[in-house]
Amino acid sequence: MDAPSDLCYAPVHTAGLGAKLCAELTEPPDVVIHAAAERRTDVVERDPQTVQKLNVGATAVIASVCEKLGILLIYISTNYVFDGTKPPYKPSDAPNPLNKYGQSKRDGEIATLEHYPRAVILRLPLLYGSIERLNESAATYLLHQIQDTSKVQDLCDYQQRRPTHVRDVASVLLQLAQRHCKGERVSGILHWNTSEQLTRYQMALIITDVFNLPRIISSQTRIPLLLARHAPTMHPWTSQL
Repeated sequence: MDAPSDLCYAPVHTAGLGAKLCAELTEPPDVVIHAAAERRTDVVERDPQTVQKLNVGATAVIASVCEKLGILLIYISTNYVFDGTKPPYKPSDAPNPLNKYGQSKRDGEIATLEHYPRAVILRLPLLYGSIERLNESAATYLLHQIQDTSKVQDLCDYQQRRPTHVRDVASVLLQLAQRHCKGERVSGILHWNTSEQLTRYQMALIITDVFNLPRIISSQTRIPLLLARHAPTMHPWTSQL
């Protein structure tokens, strides 16, 4: 499906830029997709105040501007707003983040709906696709890890992920934008993920096969929740949407 030529693609990285962009546009866009966020859980744990400004403060400003100008806002959120104890999750299920990243995205959701009740919240899982650096996605970063053949890589074979390609997400976003432009009501909390479920270990096996790498990896299975709670950053066992 080809993108309409009149769609405006405007990445927003800071609150000031978001307000300036929307205020100065002679013809405001029909849709703003707010995908900017600090997603690295270790960074979030180390500097939660700075992350709060981006993941929540900037989001509130963008939502306010979009509401004022009548622009549909689609806020990209995460399955990490859930604790993973009762999957699959419905949009109406109560969030319970396990780590500060998940909490920051949940706070972003709340800020979005407070300033723009008719906005769209799109919760997504682990994403992968075309990249410039391997560390842009937890899925692609696995290639960096398993390329180091000097030692055996111990990879989790317990926590379930649903790696979803960004092309599929782009198709969903395009359909939402097109429905909005046709006059259909588009709002509320939505979930999207692929049907395939994999652990980090299983993803690594696929990567070694694709790149013809030696399998110098081992499987860490069945990590008890008690031990997981002592990890620097807690992650849900599975957050299937």
